[in-house]
Formats: sequence, C-alpha cells, structure tokens
Amino acid sequence: MLSLQGFDSTLSVSTSFVSLLFDFHDVMQLDDKRHEEFARAKQFRKLNKLLNTPAAKRPIVQFRNFAIAVLAVLVVVQVVTFVVDRILLEQLNT
Repeated sequence: MLSLQGFDSTLSVSTSFVSLLFDFHDVMQLDDKRHEEFARAKQFRKLNKLLNTPAAKRPIVQFRNFAIAVLAVLVVVQVVTFVVDRILLEQLNT
C-alpha cells in the first residue's frame, strides 16, 4: 500500500489519524476521570451530610463526656492519694 511517491502523504495522513485516535482516547479518559471525581464528591457530600446529623454526633459527644468524667475521677483519686500519703508520712515522722 505504501508507494515511494505517496509515502509522505500517506505517512502524514496515518500519523494525523493515529494522533486523532489518541486525542479522542485522552478526552474519553478525562471524561471518565471527571465522572469518577464527580461521583466521589457526590458520595463525600452525602457522607458528610449523614455524619453531621445530631444522631450521628451523639455517641461521639457521649464518649467525650465519659472520657472527661473518667479523667476527673482520676484527678480526684490522685489528689486524695497524695493527701493520704502526706498524712501517713507526717505520722511516721512524729
């Protein structure tokens, strides 16, 4: 099919056709990537909306309050233990 006379024109036509195919393929890949990103963003918005409801936040707030209460009890126990130790040491020294 290639002849010496039409070699340049055939090569340029086939090169532009291949280039056109690659450009079309690149555009289709970009469209697929945009669609994937749009779907991911849509899914993120739904998840964000779901997680920002009061019903979803309730266990987190309860856990935080429980953790603060446990820390407060630990501080009180630590202070009481320190005071008892100081009293016992004072009694041993006298």
